Amino acid sequence: MHPASQRAPDPFYNPSAEPICRVLRFDAAPAEPLFSAAGSSADAFARDAAELGIGALVYYRLRELGLLEQLPLEARQRLKSCYLSAAARSMIRQHALHKILSAYDEAALPVILLKGAHLAYTVYPDPALRSMTDLDLLVPFAQLQEAAAALERLGYRPERQYWIDFETTVNQHLPPFLHEKGQTVELHWTIRHPQLEKPVDIEAVWGRAGEFTCAGVTARGLSPADLLLHLAAHATVQHHMRGGPRIVYDIAAAVNRWNTVIDWQLLAEMAREHRLQKALFLLLRLSRDMFHAPVPDDFLAKTRPADFDPQWLRTAADLLFLSQGAQSQLSINYADLMNARGLPGKLRELLKQVFIPPANIAQAYGLPPGSMRIWLYYPVRLKYLAGKHAGSLNRLVTGDEATRQAAELTSEMKNRMDYLDEVLSEG
Repeated sequence: MHPASQRAPDPFYNPSAEPICRVLRFDAAPAEPLFSAAGSSADAFARDAAELGIGALVYYRLRELGLLEQLPLEARQRLKSCYLSAAARSMIRQHALHKILSAYDEAALPVILLKGAHLAYTVYPDPALRSMTDLDLLVPFAQLQEAAAALERLGYRPERQYWIDFETTVNQHLPPFLHEKGQTVELHWTIRHPQLEKPVDIEAVWGRAGEFTCAGVTARGLSPADLLLHLAAHATVQHHMRGGPRIVYDIAAAVNRWNTVIDWQLLAEMAREHRLQKALFLLLRLSRDMFHAPVPDDFLAKTRPADFDPQWLRTAADLLFLSQGAQSQLSINYADLMNARGLPGKLRELLKQVFIPPANIAQAYGLPPGSMRIWLYYPVRLKYLAGKHAGSLNRLVTGDEATRQAAELTSEMKNRMDYLDEVLSEG
Protein backbone atom coordinates (compact mmCIF):
# COMPACT_ATOMS: atom_id res chain seq x y z
CA MET A 1 0.00 0.00 0.00
CA HIS A 2 1.22 3.50 -0.76
CA PRO A 3 2.87 5.15 2.29
CA ALA A 4 0.46 8.09 2.13
CA SER A 5 -2.75 6.06 1.98
CA GLN A 6 -5.22 5.44 4.81
CA ARG A 7 -4.25 8.62 6.62
CA ALA A 8 -6.04 11.02 8.92
CA PRO A 9 -7.23 14.25 7.22
CA ASP A 10 -4.14 16.13 6.12
CA PRO A 11 -3.77 18.88 3.48
CA PHE A 12 -0.68 17.04 2.26
CA TYR A 13 -2.50 13.76 1.66
CA ASN A 14 -3.30 13.35 -2.04
CA PRO A 15 -6.01 10.72 -2.72
CA SER A 16 -4.68 10.37 -6.28
CA ALA A 17 -1.36 9.02 -5.00
CA GLU A 18 -2.55 5.44 -4.56
CA PRO A 19 -4.16 4.96 -8.00
CA ILE A 20 -1.19 6.71 -9.67
CA CYS A 21 1.22 4.31 -7.98
CA ARG A 22 -0.89 1.27 -8.87
CA VAL A 23 -0.86 2.28 -12.54
CA LEU A 24 2.90 2.89 -12.60
CA ARG A 25 3.98 -0.28 -10.81
CA PHE A 26 6.14 -2.54 -12.93
CA ASP A 27 3.99 -5.56 -12.08
CA ALA A 28 0.74 -3.60 -12.55
CA ALA A 29 -2.31 -5.57 -13.55
CA PRO A 30 -5.07 -3.98 -11.46
CA ALA A 31 -7.98 -6.35 -10.89
CA GLU A 32 -9.97 -3.78 -8.96
CA PRO A 33 -11.32 -0.38 -10.01
CA LEU A 34 -8.64 2.31 -10.04
CA PHE A 35 -10.67 4.67 -7.91
CA SER A 36 -11.71 2.45 -5.05
CA ALA A 37 -9.80 4.58 -2.51
CA ALA A 38 -12.05 6.92 -0.56
CA GLY A 39 -11.97 10.45 -1.85
CA SER A 40 -10.22 9.66 -5.13
CA SER A 41 -11.80 10.41 -8.50
CA ALA A 42 -10.92 10.04 -12.16
CA ASP A 43 -10.97 13.80 -12.74
CA ALA A 44 -8.68 14.51 -9.79
CA PHE A 45 -6.45 11.59 -10.82
CA ALA A 46 -5.95 13.02 -14.33
CA ARG A 47 -5.49 16.57 -13.03
CA ASP A 48 -2.94 15.54 -10.42
CA ALA A 49 -0.98 13.32 -12.83
CA ALA A 50 -0.71 16.28 -15.21
CA GLU A 51 0.25 18.77 -12.48
CA LEU A 52 2.83 16.39 -11.03
CA GLY A 53 4.58 16.19 -14.41
CA ILE A 54 3.78 12.52 -15.10
CA GLY A 55 0.64 12.87 -17.21
CA ALA A 56 2.29 11.40 -20.33
CA LEU A 57 3.69 8.44 -18.40
CA VAL A 58 0.35 7.71 -16.72
CA TYR A 59 -1.46 7.91 -20.08
CA TYR A 60 1.02 5.48 -21.64
CA ARG A 61 0.63 2.98 -18.79
CA LEU A 62 -3.18 3.21 -18.78
CA ARG A 63 -3.21 2.54 -22.52
CA GLU A 64 -0.74 -0.33 -22.13
CA LEU A 65 -2.85 -1.90 -19.36
CA GLY A 66 -6.14 -1.39 -21.19
CA LEU A 67 -7.49 0.85 -18.43
CA LEU A 68 -8.20 4.07 -20.31
CA GLU A 69 -11.89 3.27 -20.44
CA GLN A 70 -12.08 3.59 -16.65
CA LEU A 71 -11.63 7.34 -17.15
CA PRO A 72 -14.36 9.67 -18.41
CA LEU A 73 -13.70 11.37 -21.73
CA GLU A 74 -12.51 14.67 -20.27
CA ALA A 75 -9.96 12.98 -18.00
CA ARG A 76 -8.75 10.82 -20.90
CA GLN A 77 -8.36 13.86 -23.10
CA ARG A 78 -6.38 15.69 -20.44
CA LEU A 79 -3.86 12.84 -20.17
CA LYS A 80 -3.75 12.30 -23.93
CA SER A 81 -2.94 15.98 -24.36
CA CYS A 82 -0.06 15.55 -21.90
CA TYR A 83 1.26 12.66 -23.96
CA LEU A 84 0.99 14.44 -27.31
CA SER A 85 2.67 17.56 -25.94
CA ALA A 86 5.44 15.45 -24.43
CA ALA A 87 5.95 13.62 -27.74
CA ALA A 88 6.30 16.92 -29.60
CA ARG A 89 8.81 18.27 -27.06
CA SER A 90 10.70 14.99 -27.18
CA MET A 91 11.15 15.23 -30.95
CA ILE A 92 12.58 18.76 -30.62
CA ARG A 93 14.83 17.66 -27.75
CA GLN A 94 16.03 14.61 -29.69
CA HIS A 95 16.96 16.79 -32.66
CA ALA A 96 18.91 19.16 -30.38
CA LEU A 97 20.65 16.28 -28.64
CA HIS A 98 21.63 14.70 -31.96
CA LYS A 99 23.25 17.96 -33.08
CA ILE A 100 25.12 18.41 -29.79
CA LEU A 101 26.41 14.84 -29.62
CA SER A 102 27.44 14.91 -33.28
CA ALA A 103 29.30 18.21 -32.78
CA TYR A 104 31.07 16.87 -29.69
CA ASP A 105 31.98 13.65 -31.50
CA GLU A 106 33.40 15.62 -34.42
CA ALA A 107 35.47 17.74 -32.00
CA ALA A 108 36.60 14.60 -30.07
CA LEU A 109 34.95 15.93 -26.90
CA PRO A 110 33.98 13.15 -24.44
CA VAL A 111 30.52 13.59 -22.91
CA ILE A 112 28.30 11.68 -20.49
CA LEU A 113 24.54 12.25 -20.46
CA LEU A 114 23.14 12.82 -16.98
CA LYS A 115 19.71 12.37 -15.37
CA GLY A 116 16.80 12.74 -17.78
CA ALA A 117 18.90 12.76 -20.96
CA HIS A 118 20.31 9.36 -19.93
CA LEU A 119 17.18 7.83 -18.40
CA ALA A 120 14.85 8.75 -21.26
CA TYR A 121 16.78 6.56 -23.70
CA THR A 122 17.62 3.65 -21.43
CA VAL A 123 14.95 2.91 -18.80
CA TYR A 124 11.79 4.50 -20.23
CA PRO A 125 9.94 2.66 -23.03
CA ASP A 126 9.50 5.94 -24.92
CA PRO A 127 11.83 8.97 -24.49
CA ALA A 128 8.78 11.25 -24.48
CA LEU A 129 7.68 9.76 -21.15
CA ARG A 130 10.60 11.28 -19.24
CA SER A 131 9.92 15.00 -19.00
CA MET A 132 12.86 17.36 -18.46
CA THR A 133 13.47 21.08 -18.45
CA ASP A 134 17.08 20.91 -19.67
CA LEU A 135 19.80 18.60 -20.95
CA ASP A 136 22.51 17.82 -18.40
CA LEU A 137 25.90 16.94 -19.89
CA LEU A 138 29.09 15.93 -18.09
CA VAL A 139 32.40 16.81 -19.78
CA PRO A 140 36.00 16.61 -18.53
CA PHE A 141 37.10 19.62 -16.51
CA ALA A 142 40.06 20.27 -18.83
CA GLN A 143 37.70 20.55 -21.83
CA LEU A 144 34.93 22.56 -20.20
CA GLN A 145 35.77 25.74 -22.12
CA GLU A 146 35.97 23.84 -25.40
CA ALA A 147 32.61 22.18 -24.70
CA ALA A 148 31.03 25.56 -23.97
CA ALA A 149 32.46 27.02 -27.18
CA ALA A 150 31.01 24.11 -29.17
CA LEU A 151 27.57 24.86 -27.71
CA GLU A 152 27.88 28.52 -28.66
CA ARG A 153 28.70 27.55 -32.25
CA LEU A 154 25.37 25.69 -32.26
CA GLY A 155 23.52 28.86 -31.22
CA TYR A 156 23.43 28.41 -27.43
CA ARG A 157 24.19 31.40 -25.22
CA PRO A 158 25.02 31.40 -21.49
CA GLU A 159 22.29 32.74 -19.23
CA ARG A 160 24.79 35.15 -17.69
CA GLN A 161 28.46 36.02 -17.90
CA TYR A 162 30.72 33.56 -16.11
CA TRP A 163 34.36 32.81 -15.26
CA ILE A 164 35.25 29.12 -15.38
CA ASP A 165 38.01 29.26 -12.73
CA PHE A 166 35.54 30.84 -10.29
CA GLU A 167 32.42 28.94 -11.35
CA THR A 168 33.98 25.53 -10.82
CA THR A 169 34.85 26.35 -7.20
CA VAL A 170 31.26 27.18 -6.24
CA ASN A 171 29.12 24.98 -8.48
CA GLN A 172 29.09 21.65 -10.27
CA HIS A 173 28.03 23.10 -13.61
CA LEU A 174 28.30 26.29 -15.65
CA PRO A 175 25.30 28.64 -15.95
CA PRO A 176 22.56 27.29 -18.24
CA PHE A 177 23.10 27.69 -21.99
CA LEU A 178 19.91 28.75 -23.75
CA HIS A 179 18.91 28.35 -27.39
CA GLU A 180 16.47 30.67 -29.11
CA LYS A 181 14.29 27.64 -29.92
CA GLY A 182 13.82 26.98 -26.22
CA GLN A 183 16.28 24.18 -25.43
CA THR A 184 18.48 24.57 -22.32
CA VAL A 185 21.78 22.80 -21.64
CA GLU A 186 23.76 22.57 -18.40
CA LEU A 187 27.43 21.66 -18.71
CA HIS A 188 28.68 19.76 -15.66
CA TRP A 189 32.27 19.00 -14.80
CA THR A 190 31.43 16.85 -11.76
CA ILE A 191 28.31 15.16 -10.37
CA ARG A 192 28.50 16.44 -6.79
CA HIS A 193 28.95 19.95 -5.44
CA PRO A 194 32.69 20.84 -5.34
CA GLN A 195 32.44 22.29 -1.82
CA LEU A 196 31.34 18.99 -0.27
CA GLU A 197 33.71 17.45 2.25
CA LYS A 198 34.26 14.32 0.13
CA PRO A 199 34.51 15.05 -3.62
CA VAL A 200 33.60 12.44 -6.20
CA ASP A 201 36.40 10.46 -7.84
CA ILE A 202 35.41 11.74 -11.26
CA GLU A 203 38.05 9.69 -13.08
CA ALA A 204 36.53 6.52 -11.64
CA VAL A 205 33.08 7.73 -12.70
CA TRP A 206 34.32 8.15 -16.29
CA GLY A 207 35.96 4.73 -16.15
CA ARG A 208 32.70 3.02 -15.11
CA ALA A 209 30.50 4.82 -17.69
CA GLY A 210 28.80 2.72 -20.35
CA GLU A 211 27.58 3.31 -23.89
CA PHE A 212 24.06 3.36 -25.32
CA THR A 213 22.28 4.63 -28.42
CA CYS A 214 20.67 8.04 -28.11
CA ALA A 215 19.10 10.22 -30.81
CA GLY A 216 20.65 8.03 -33.48
CA VAL A 217 24.22 8.33 -32.17
CA THR A 218 26.35 6.55 -29.60
CA ALA A 219 26.32 8.21 -26.19
CA ARG A 220 27.68 7.48 -22.74
CA GLY A 221 25.87 7.34 -19.41
CA LEU A 222 26.79 6.79 -15.78
CA SER A 223 27.16 3.24 -14.53
CA PRO A 224 24.01 1.98 -12.75
CA ALA A 225 25.63 2.39 -9.31
CA ASP A 226 26.85 5.93 -10.04
CA LEU A 227 23.47 6.79 -11.55
CA LEU A 228 21.48 5.61 -8.52
CA LEU A 229 23.66 7.49 -6.07
CA HIS A 230 23.57 10.62 -8.23
CA LEU A 231 19.76 10.47 -8.47
CA ALA A 232 19.43 9.93 -4.71
CA ALA A 233 21.66 12.92 -3.95
CA HIS A 234 19.84 15.09 -6.49
CA ALA A 235 16.42 14.19 -5.07
CA THR A 236 17.32 14.79 -1.45
CA VAL A 237 20.17 17.30 -1.24
CA GLN A 238 19.11 19.52 -4.14
CA HIS A 239 15.34 19.09 -4.35
CA HIS A 240 14.55 18.13 -0.73
CA MET A 241 12.04 15.53 -2.05
CA ARG A 242 10.08 18.25 -3.85
CA GLY A 243 10.45 16.92 -7.38
CA GLY A 244 7.21 14.98 -7.67
CA PRO A 245 6.88 11.18 -7.86
CA ARG A 246 9.06 11.14 -10.97
CA ILE A 247 12.23 11.40 -8.85
CA VAL A 248 11.36 8.07 -7.21
CA TYR A 249 10.10 6.54 -10.46
CA ASP A 250 13.46 7.33 -12.10
CA ILE A 251 15.21 5.24 -9.48
CA ALA A 252 12.58 2.50 -9.66
CA ALA A 253 12.90 2.33 -13.46
CA ALA A 254 16.70 2.19 -13.25
CA VAL A 255 16.53 -0.67 -10.73
CA ASN A 256 13.92 -2.46 -12.85
CA ARG A 257 16.19 -2.18 -15.90
CA TRP A 258 19.55 -3.02 -14.31
CA ASN A 259 18.86 -4.86 -11.04
CA THR A 260 20.84 -7.94 -12.13
CA VAL A 261 23.94 -5.99 -13.16
CA ILE A 262 24.03 -3.31 -10.45
CA ASP A 263 27.12 -3.61 -8.26
CA TRP A 264 25.18 -3.42 -5.00
CA GLN A 265 28.31 -3.76 -2.87
CA LEU A 266 29.98 -0.83 -4.66
CA LEU A 267 26.79 1.20 -4.32
CA ALA A 268 26.67 0.63 -0.57
CA GLU A 269 30.35 1.54 -0.20
CA MET A 270 29.95 4.77 -2.21
CA ALA A 271 26.87 5.73 -0.21
CA ARG A 272 28.83 5.33 3.05
CA GLU A 273 31.80 7.22 1.64
CA HIS A 274 29.65 10.21 0.67
CA ARG A 275 27.34 10.08 3.71
CA LEU A 276 24.32 9.27 1.57
CA GLN A 277 23.34 5.96 3.19
CA LYS A 278 20.03 7.26 4.54
CA ALA A 279 19.16 9.14 1.35
CA LEU A 280 19.84 6.06 -0.77
CA PHE A 281 17.91 3.76 1.57
CA LEU A 282 14.93 6.13 1.61
CA LEU A 283 14.76 6.41 -2.19
CA LEU A 284 15.21 2.68 -2.79
CA ARG A 285 12.64 1.79 -0.14
CA LEU A 286 10.16 4.25 -1.69
CA SER A 287 10.81 2.87 -5.16
CA ARG A 288 9.99 -0.63 -3.91
CA ASP A 289 6.95 0.41 -1.87
CA MET A 290 5.44 2.76 -4.46
CA PHE A 291 6.30 1.10 -7.75
CA HIS A 292 7.35 -2.45 -6.78
CA ALA A 293 10.88 -1.99 -8.09
CA PRO A 294 12.91 -5.21 -7.61
CA VAL A 295 15.27 -3.83 -4.96
CA PRO A 296 16.96 -6.83 -3.30
CA ASP A 297 15.56 -7.48 0.17
CA ASP A 298 19.01 -8.29 1.54
CA PHE A 299 20.37 -4.93 0.33
CA LEU A 300 17.60 -3.05 2.11
CA ALA A 301 18.11 -5.16 5.23
CA LYS A 302 21.87 -4.49 5.27
CA THR A 303 21.54 -0.76 4.60
CA ARG A 304 18.54 -0.08 6.85
CA PRO A 305 19.61 2.73 9.24
CA ALA A 306 19.58 1.78 12.91
CA ASP A 307 17.36 4.78 13.66
CA PHE A 308 14.98 4.25 10.73
CA ASP A 309 11.51 5.65 11.36
CA PRO A 310 8.52 4.98 9.04
CA GLN A 311 7.79 8.69 9.39
CA TRP A 312 10.60 9.27 6.88
CA LEU A 313 8.56 7.43 4.23
CA ARG A 314 5.31 9.22 5.06
CA THR A 315 6.93 12.66 5.04
CA ALA A 316 8.71 12.00 1.74
CA ALA A 317 5.51 10.70 0.12
CA ASP A 318 3.59 13.76 1.33
CA LEU A 319 6.10 16.08 -0.32
CA LEU A 320 6.30 14.04 -3.51
CA PHE A 321 2.54 14.03 -4.08
CA LEU A 322 1.70 17.56 -2.99
CA SER A 323 0.04 18.67 -6.22
CA GLN A 324 0.84 22.00 -7.79
CA GLY A 325 -2.85 22.89 -7.58
CA ALA A 326 -2.85 22.53 -3.79
CA GLN A 327 0.64 23.86 -3.34
CA SER A 328 1.25 27.42 -2.20
CA GLN A 329 2.69 29.87 -4.65
CA LEU A 330 4.65 31.46 -1.82
CA SER A 331 8.41 30.93 -1.79
CA ILE A 332 10.47 28.86 0.63
CA ASN A 333 12.30 32.06 1.58
CA TYR A 334 8.92 33.46 2.61
CA ALA A 335 8.30 30.35 4.73
CA ASP A 336 11.64 30.81 6.49
CA LEU A 337 10.73 34.44 7.17
CA MET A 338 7.30 33.56 8.57
CA ASN A 339 8.64 30.67 10.67
CA ALA A 340 11.20 32.89 12.40
CA ARG A 341 10.12 33.74 15.96
CA GLY A 342 9.20 37.30 16.83
CA LEU A 343 10.23 40.51 15.15
CA PRO A 344 13.95 40.10 16.02
CA GLY A 345 13.93 36.60 14.52
CA LYS A 346 12.20 37.78 11.36
CA LEU A 347 14.66 40.64 11.02
CA ARG A 348 17.62 38.24 11.39
CA GLU A 349 16.11 35.93 8.76
CA LEU A 350 15.53 38.82 6.35
CA LEU A 351 19.13 40.00 6.80
CA LYS A 352 20.35 36.43 6.22
CA GLN A 353 18.41 36.28 2.96
CA VAL A 354 19.75 39.65 1.84
CA PHE A 355 23.38 39.25 2.86
CA ILE A 356 24.17 35.99 1.12
CA PRO A 357 27.90 35.24 0.50
CA PRO A 358 29.62 37.51 -2.07
CA ALA A 359 30.29 34.47 -4.28
CA ASN A 360 26.53 33.89 -4.53
CA ILE A 361 25.94 37.53 -5.45
CA ALA A 362 28.64 37.28 -8.14
CA GLN A 363 26.94 34.17 -9.53
CA ALA A 364 23.43 35.59 -9.41
CA TYR A 365 24.30 38.83 -11.20
CA GLY A 366 27.11 37.65 -13.50
CA LEU A 367 29.81 39.74 -11.82
CA PRO A 368 33.55 39.06 -11.86
CA PRO A 369 34.69 37.30 -8.66
CA GLY A 370 36.30 39.75 -6.28
CA SER A 371 34.79 42.78 -7.99
CA MET A 372 33.96 45.72 -5.73
CA ARG A 373 30.69 46.02 -7.68
CA ILE A 374 29.43 42.98 -5.77
CA TRP A 375 28.73 45.18 -2.74
CA LEU A 376 26.55 47.49 -4.81
CA TYR A 377 24.19 44.60 -5.54
CA TYR A 378 23.15 43.95 -1.94
CA PRO A 379 20.69 46.91 -2.06
CA VAL A 380 19.46 45.48 -5.37
CA ARG A 381 18.81 42.15 -3.66
CA LEU A 382 17.05 43.87 -0.75
CA LYS A 383 14.76 45.68 -3.19
CA TYR A 384 14.09 42.42 -5.04
CA LEU A 385 13.17 40.51 -1.86
CA ALA A 386 11.03 43.38 -0.57
CA GLY A 387 9.11 43.47 -3.83
CA LYS A 388 8.80 39.69 -3.89
CA HIS A 389 7.27 39.44 -0.41
CA ALA A 390 5.44 42.78 -0.15
CA GLY A 391 2.22 41.68 -1.83
CA SER A 392 1.91 38.47 0.18
CA LEU A 393 2.70 40.24 3.46
CA ASN A 394 0.13 42.94 2.72
CA ARG A 395 -2.58 40.37 1.93
CA LEU A 396 -1.69 38.43 5.06
CA VAL A 397 -1.87 41.54 7.27
CA THR A 398 -5.21 42.56 5.76
CA GLY A 399 -6.68 39.14 6.54
CA ASP A 400 -6.87 37.55 3.08
CA GLU A 401 -7.96 33.96 3.79
CA ALA A 402 -6.38 32.40 0.69
CA THR A 403 -3.02 33.98 1.53
CA ARG A 404 -3.29 32.82 5.15
CA GLN A 405 -3.92 29.24 4.04
CA ALA A 406 -1.10 29.45 1.50
CA ALA A 407 1.26 30.76 4.18
CA GLU A 408 0.36 27.94 6.55
CA LEU A 409 0.83 25.33 3.84
CA THR A 410 4.17 26.79 2.76
CA SER A 411 5.39 26.90 6.37
CA GLU A 412 4.34 23.30 6.97
CA MET A 413 5.96 22.20 3.71
CA LYS A 414 9.21 23.84 4.80
CA ASN A 415 8.93 22.19 8.23
CA ARG A 416 8.65 18.77 6.59
CA MET A 417 11.53 19.50 4.25
CA ASP A 418 13.66 20.60 7.20
CA TYR A 419 12.71 17.42 9.09
CA LEU A 420 13.90 15.21 6.23
CA ASP A 421 17.00 17.33 5.66
CA GLU A 422 17.97 16.89 9.30
CA VAL A 423 17.34 13.15 9.25
CA LEU A 424 19.24 12.55 6.01
CA SER A 425 22.15 14.89 6.80
CA GLU A 426 23.28 12.44 9.48
CA GLY A 427 24.43 10.10 6.75
